[in-house]
Amino acid sequence: MRKSVVYLFVSVFFLFTSCEYQLGENFVEMENHQVDSVTTSVDFYGFIHDLENEIYVVKHSGNVVCEIYPLPGFEVEKQIIRLGELEWESDGIRCDFVLDVDRIPNGSYELSCEIFARTNSGTVAGQVGTEHYVEKRSWPLKVDARNGSDKLLPYEINEEGHPVIFWEVDESERNGFDYYTIEYSIENYTYIRRSYDFDQRSFVDEKYTGGGGTYEVYIYFKDETHRPYSLGKAVLVANMSNLENTPEK
Repeated sequence: MRKSVVYLFVSVFFLFTSCEYQLGENFVEMENHQVDSVTTSVDFYGFIHDLENEIYVVKHSGNVVCEIYPLPGFEVEKQIIRLGELEWESDGIRCDFVLDVDRIPNGSYELSCEIFARTNSGTVAGQVGTEHYVEKRSWPLKVDARNGSDKLLPYEINEEGHPVIFWEVDESERNGFDYYTIEYSIENYTYIRRSYDFDQRSFVDEKYTGGGGTYEVYIYFKDETHRPYSLGKAVLVANMSNLENTPEK
């Protein structure tokens, strides 16, 4: 009777040992499972996508969305977006964030998305969350923002009926100066003129047709980290009859 009990105990012990060993083998095999990617694509909405140069461009603050499209059999648990020293984190396939260009200087950066995923294929490992994967994607991005201004520029209409826009700029900007842009806009139409003469202080628009619109002058610098800024704007009304605007020149 005593021998039968001993044999029964030994048999049960080896049975549990065998099960534990087999479970351990399966667990190790699941942990070592690898894939090249867990997504079909990662798309950003809210940036300008320069397709010709394959780069994202940021010109102003705004809302941005990162949308992840996982491969079948994978579930995104978390994503981390990084741009310079800025970082945003979200659970799941979508990350909504606000990019404030005042928090990041102009220049070239790496935009990255780190994706944390697990399998949802119905396997034992997938159900208990033991199969985890990390994928990182990155893209070049350029911050090319400008600072605006509420300053009103003086202007006049010359004898030929062309508007003449005047502006001033501090002499200290001469060494780093690259060019001015004089930008005319009306409704959905815009055209831009460029001048590389630092000493230029006025612009005559010989193409003006009397329809009103807004002229804004920006100054740009050779150092791309030195953010361009507006020197002011002149707002013209349609078919204006006055020959001069009165802000100080």
